[in-house]
Amino acid sequence: MGRNKAFVEIGGRPLVLRVVERVRQAGASRVVAVGADDRLSSLLEPHGVSTISDRWPGEGPAGGVITALAASDTDASTVVLVVACDHPDLVSADLALLVSAVQDGAPAAVAVAGGAAHPTVGAWRASTCLDAATHWFAAGGRTMGGLLEAVGGVHVEVDERTAHDVDTPEDLVSGYALGVSDPEEIPVVDVTVLSGLVVDGVRLVDVRQPDEYAEGHVPGAVLIPLADVPERVDEFGGDGPVYVVCRSGGRSASAVTFLRAQGLDAINVAGGTMAWIEAGNAVVSGDSPR
Repeated sequence: MGRNKAFVEIGGRPLVLRVVERVRQAGASRVVAVGADDRLSSLLEPHGVSTISDRWPGEGPAGGVITALAASDTDASTVVLVVACDHPDLVSADLALLVSAVQDGAPAAVAVAGGAAHPTVGAWRASTCLDAATHWFAAGGRTMGGLLEAVGGVHVEVDERTAHDVDTPEDLVSGYALGVSDPEEIPVVDVTVLSGLVVDGVRLVDVRQPDEYAEGHVPGAVLIPLADVPERVDEFGGDGPVYVVCRSGGRSASAVTFLRAQGLDAINVAGGTMAWIEAGNAVVSGDSPR
């Protein structure tokens, strides 16, 4: 991501606060951030989230899980839900399902979707797991899969939205709760209709890369690269719909589904800039819209 994922904004809201909200909706009575620095602590404290230092900073998420277990109430009834801050599409019901699996007797339960485990979303019983996890870590264990095996945990099938994590800016726009819907439900406009709208000064955004944009773009299109869309949502607002274009319609479809999830009237340009050119329409080169 190139920076601390916790601060990445979606619609003007830091990703970590989105995760905190989902965890609370799942029934968490106390939320703690492991490994938070002063800046993150300042963001979280007004939201009732306390912070603790990671006992093994830089040694991976397993150490963070053990840190959370050690800081929790070790009463036998206590279940610790541990979630990485880079899961923007968490389904609270899935988190509650993981907790229920531990309440029903499993030492730990981590998410699995589509046959792949996602152990940075899981529930753990501190009283059962802490000693085994600590000894495993002291012996050199570091992988999340190894940690789950060491404590005798289980996998629980969850919705793919919960399993979705983000490692690049593009991942934010290709999410699930962030905006994915049935492609057939995404509103589109063809380039023939768009040509008339352009004459009328329609709001049009090109989500390609700057070099693609400079080579040639639809007249009047403003450049906002796809990776920047989540943090520039406000620029898509305004009166009437906003039309989104890319090279051939794929990236713009992702942007449109994301924007519509934020409540914006966004419409995809079918076929993108290539269709515009193939229809015989002129393009503008350079960095300016016109």
